[in-house]
Formats: sequence, structure tokens, C-alpha cells
Amino acid sequence: IDVELSAISAEVGELTEENLEMEVERALNTARFVNASGSDLLLLSVPQYGEAGPTPEQIKLAAEWLNQVGKVTLDLDVITVWQPIIGEWPRTSNEIPKFLGSLTAKYVQLCYDAWMLEVGVPITTFLTKHGSRVKYIVLRDMKVSASKKKKRSSLARVPSMQRLGKGNLPLKRLCRALFTK
Repeated sequence: IDVELSAISAEVGELTEENLEMEVERALNTARFVNASGSDLLLLSVPQYGEAGPTPEQIKLAAEWLNQVGKVTLDLDVITVWQPIIGEWPRTSNEIPKFLGSLTAKYVQLCYDAWMLEVGVPITTFLTKHGSRVKYIVLRDMKVSASKKKKRSSLARVPSMQRLGKGNLPLKRLCRALFTK
């Protein structure tokens, strides 16, 4: 089987002033592996902060982390891509533009994850607003059921992966949005 690596996705632990440099270096080691593998995309997600969400200082550290990694990966011919985990953090699509504003466009690109459709982030709206920065799309299909504790919260929705076309992903609408841009 001939397999080609196209991207590696990596997460970071809780960022603090004390461990920022170490977490930047850890992400850069992953980027070096991406480069050595002949690929060019490093997908990064910011730490997840639980129910309370991140503090303004934690958001600032996450942006600094992404910018530092993205700046160095340019020299490695690797594109750093932020993959928002909607429903965890950012909790809503409204938080994306503000955080994007703190990221240097030259260093950090953006990922659209098809899961965003399930939590109310329409791809057409998203691409209209942020399309110039979208460099990667995660296409996956899921079925979602609400947990017994919280029926309406996006945090309480439990996804299960499905074969493409067999879950809740509006595949035709997604393809139309992608191919009409």
C-alpha cells in the first residue's frame, strides 16, 4: 500500500508562561516530522479548558503559541493551521473572528472542520467571512445524540463517526459551498 502523509494534527496541554517555550518546541518537533515526511500541513488545536472556558490570559497565550510555531514553520515549508474545536473552545462561531484577529495571517492559517456544521457554523457563512485563510477542510460524518444531562448544549452532544453520507453531515450542501467559491 502506498500511503502519503498529508497532515498531522496535534494538541497542546494547558499553556502557562512557564511552559510556553517548551510547548512551542514540542509543536516544532512535530512540524519537523511533518517536513521530513514530505508533508506540509501541521494542524494545531488550542487547549480545551472545560466548562468554565479559558481566561483572557489563556487565550492570549494560545495565540502567542500559534504565532510562534507558525513563524518558525514557514522556514520548514510547513503551513501551520489552527483547527477550532467548536463546542469546546471556541464555544461558538462568534469567538473565531476575535481569536483570528490575534493570529498573524502570514504564520497561521485556518481549518474548517465539517463537525462545525453540527454546532451551527454554516460553511457558506464561514467561507465568506474567513475563506482566504482556510487552507484545510476536515471532512467527516457523524451522528449526534444529546446526552441525558443536557439536551440542548453543544457540549453535551455526543458524536459517533459514520461512513461518509451515513451521518448528519449535509454532504450536498457542503460540496455546493466548497465548489461554488
